[in-house]
Amino acid sequence: MLPGTEAYKPEDLVRHPDEEPVPPALGRLPRQEHGVRPARAIPYTLHARGAVQPADGSFWIEMRNTGQAGAVFQVRSGNVAHPPRSYTIEPHKLLIDSWRVSSVGASEFDLSVHGPNGFFRGFKGTISASERPILDVHAEYDEDNNTIRLEISNRSSHTARITVMNVYRSRSMTTALGSGDTDSKSWSLSATGGWYDLIITVDGDPHFEYRLAGHLEDGEDSISDPAMGGLA
Repeated sequence: MLPGTEAYKPEDLVRHPDEEPVPPALGRLPRQEHGVRPARAIPYTLHARGAVQPADGSFWIEMRNTGQAGAVFQVRSGNVAHPPRSYTIEPHKLLIDSWRVSSVGASEFDLSVHGPNGFFRGFKGTISASERPILDVHAEYDEDNNTIRLEISNRSSHTARITVMNVYRSRSMTTALGSGDTDSKSWSLSATGGWYDLIITVDGDPHFEYRLAGHLEDGEDSISDPAMGGLA
């Protein structure tokens, strides 16, 4: 039986001057506790892939769920003309949607895909691609070896010098892709407990940035995000 609470009742229901809450002179936001914690395996395996469509000035995103549970994706745009969109995708299903960038008077896109457990895909660039890179970036997970592989194709008519930054390891790799060329690169995620954060940029184009972040689920228990814990 729970103890009684009669003794905790207020004597009256009138606010007294000495009961006014006073904010501190120097406010401080709470901080994430340092370090990592054990994390249970979750049934999500999510993908999001985007591509420029120069013919109609749009950008499409393919969202795919290859996990064991339904998942909610939310897509947000840096352009106020495009309100946020939410999608619920069943296991082993995919969905494609498009954003008509040119039709709202814009030449640049800034779209971000958010999902469970830190899943993130960011797409920034320019629709008018006569002198801009058009990259097709495809991510694949290797659960057995705890790695992520990016396959990057250059769909533009000129050579693109591409840099991929591994944020967790503070290391980058650079490669030059000719028109129509494809290159692939894998990153081991063992040291980060399956967490990844990769940023793709192109020399000479300050508007272009694709970002892929999240956690590779391999069915085993893992750890919380080391970056949030101050370890990366």
